[in-house]
Amino acid sequence: MTPPSAPGADPLAALKPIHLPAEPGWWPPAPGWWLLALGLILALIAALAFWRRWQRNRAPRLQAEYELELIRQESDSVRQATAINQLLRRAARAAFGPAAASLPPAQWSQFLAEHAAPQHHELTPWQQLAQAPYRNTTVPQEDYVSMCQAWIRKNLKQATSC
Repeated sequence: MTPPSAPGADPLAALKPIHLPAEPGWWPPAPGWWLLALGLILALIAALAFWRRWQRNRAPRLQAEYELELIRQESDSVRQATAINQLLRRAARAAFGPAAASLPPAQWSQFLAEHAAPQHHELTPWQQLAQAPYRNTTVPQEDYVSMCQAWIRKNLKQATSC
């Protein structure tokens, strides 16, 4: 027991100083930080999976457009038409399965016209392109290359291989 203080003396002077607890350490983090880290990791994994699927879906179309650019440089129109037909058959196989690529020329041109971009639904140019390798006829190069480029862009959006 402490002796009574003298009158007029400061009663607070007899108190001992307050001892604060030690500062908390940085490890282990609070549960909220664990949840935040888990959420960030899951978001990163989801973004990576989305990006890889997007790249995988774009690859056949980019490959076909690259090959079409090489075909565009071909000077012989019959060889160019043959190469375009082969490229379109591979693209059709990637987009629609093997049955689409094995159609005879008459059905092949109908198939191409049905699946063409809206501005290229006319059957005649597709028939000329499908028959050009067999008839050794000259076809207007740039028209058919642009038609095929539009067909590839429209139909190879979700293909998985070319």
